Amino acid sequence: MLIQFRELDSKEGKEKFLGLQLLVKNFWCVYIAQGERLASSALNRVDERLELVSSPPLQENSGQTHLTVLYSSLGALPLANWVASMAPQQLRVRVGRPEGGHKEALETAMEHTGVNLASSRVRVGFSRGHLLEIVIQIPLDVSGTIEELQVASEIYLEERLGDGVLDMWVASISVDRIARSTGLMMVSDVALSSLHHALYEVLGLVTRAAQGVQGELPLSIFEESWGESWTALEIPEMQQGLQADRLFASTCFPEALKSALEGLPFRSERFTRGPEKFIWLRWRSGLQGQARLAQRRGMETRAREQPAASCLLAGTGFGKHYDYLDLWTLPEAHKLANLIEVFSEEGINDIELGFYDSIWAGEVLQSWRTPVLVSEGENIR
Repeated sequence: MLIQFRELDSKEGKEKFLGLQLLVKNFWCVYIAQGERLASSALNRVDERLELVSSPPLQENSGQTHLTVLYSSLGALPLANWVASMAPQQLRVRVGRPEGGHKEALETAMEHTGVNLASSRVRVGFSRGHLLEIVIQIPLDVSGTIEELQVASEIYLEERLGDGVLDMWVASISVDRIARSTGLMMVSDVALSSLHHALYEVLGLVTRAAQGVQGELPLSIFEESWGESWTALEIPEMQQGLQADRLFASTCFPEALKSALEGLPFRSERFTRGPEKFIWLRWRSGLQGQARLAQRRGMETRAREQPAASCLLAGTGFGKHYDYLDLWTLPEAHKLANLIEVFSEEGINDIELGFYDSIWAGEVLQSWRTPVLVSEGENIR
C-alpha cells in the first residue's frame, strides 16, 4: 500500500487509505481512553508489523511517558512514521528503538535469554553495498545454545545501536565461539594487531565505519561525472525478490545495483549525501528481438534527455518478460508523477516505478495511476 506517495495512488487506493486513516485515529482514541493494553489490539488492526511500547519518564515526577512505535520490517517504517505523526499533541512518540547504553543492553539480553555477554568481544567488517557485518565472539565458558547466543546478540545490538543505525548500516549479525574468559587463556602473538574489540566498543566501531563511508560519498549524484564506465552484471534467475524476472543489467553503479538486486537492505544514503534516490522502471514491452531492443534504447534516450539536476540514467537491463531502467532521481511526488508521464510517451501504458530503498520497496507507482490534469469540461481518467 502507498503511504509515502499515496497522492499518486488510484481512486481505489486512496479509498483504502482513508479506511486505514480511520483505524489509526481509532487506535489513538483507544490509547487515550483505555490505555496501552487495549490500544495494542487496535494497532494490530492497522498493521500486524507495528507494536506500541512505553517507557517510564526520564525524570522522576515528570509524568511524561515516552511511547515508541516499533516495526518488524523496513517496509513498515513509512507506516510507523505516519502512525506516530497522527498521535495527539500531548503525547511524546518516537519510531524505533533509540540508541542505548552498554550496561542496559547487557541486562536486557540477559533478562530475555539468560545469556551473559559481558565477557564477549566484537568484530565489525564491511560487506557488499557499504553495509557492515557484526560478529559477536562469545567465550566458551558462557553457557547457552547457539540459538540462545544468537538471540542474545541480536537483542543486545538492537538495544545498544538502536533501530536507526541497525537499519541503515548493518547487513548481518552472527556469533562465534572464542577461548574461555576464565582459567587458562590462549597464547597469542602480541605483535599482531587485534582483530576484535571489547563488546562495549561496538557503537564507536559502527559510527567510525559509517563516517568513513559518508566521507567518501559525493555531495550529490547529479554533481558528479558518471556514465564513462559501465559494468555488465549477469544475474542468476531467482524465484522471488525485488526483480526476480531480471537476467541482465548494465550499470555505472554496480555496487549499489548488485547489492539491491541481491536483496540486501538498501538505502540511497549509503551512496550519496544528496537527496536523490535510486529507483527502477519496469515495463512489459510485448515486442521481440530488435524491436524490443529499439524500444528499450528509446527509453534510455528519454532518460538522458531529462534535466541533469533531476534524473540520471544509472543502468538498463532485461528479463524474460520485462525491460528495466535504473535511475537516480529526486523523491518529490510531483517529479515522480512527471517522470512516469514522460516515459509513457514512448507508447508504453503499463510502466511501473519502484524504489530500491528497502523502506519504500512496497510503494510501486504505475503509469495508469498517474494523476492527469485536464481542462475544465474534460473527463478525468
